Amino acid sequence: MQEILNQFFQSQGDFPNEFNLGVTSSLVFKDIELELGIELPQDFKNFLMLTNGFEGFIGENYCRFNKLEEILENTRAYCQESFSWAIHIGSNGSSEMYVLDNRAEQLAYGILPNIGDDNDFIPLGKSFEEFIKHLYDNDFWE
Repeated sequence: MQEILNQFFQSQGDFPNEFNLGVTSSLVFKDIELELGIELPQDFKNFLMLTNGFEGFIGENYCRFNKLEEILENTRAYCQESFSWAIHIGSNGSSEMYVLDNRAEQLAYGILPNIGDDNDFIPLGKSFEEFIKHLYDNDFWE
């Protein structure tokens, strides 16, 4: 996971990326996973253990990933009513949410407009690394 951070999470210009102190115990995931009714992917938990939340750039894309304690709150606020299948893990700071799609057995990472419907979901990978590579390459609008 540290390699992914070093390769793709690079500051742009005068805007330094902000990393937070990581989650210190895997036990804290259990309460949130119980409330969400899912087990978060291990690769995403590894990310949160290195940096509990993130704000900055991945390639040309501004990204804000939730802290662990914000995931449940933001899922309820932004997804529960219209996108009950989505777990809110972050956003681009504007009109798109970064979510985990909970409709299939294996969760998928992707982008979902704040205003839209289920068909607007853009899947960007089954792994956190694949998701981050798509954000970095900015190849999901093609």
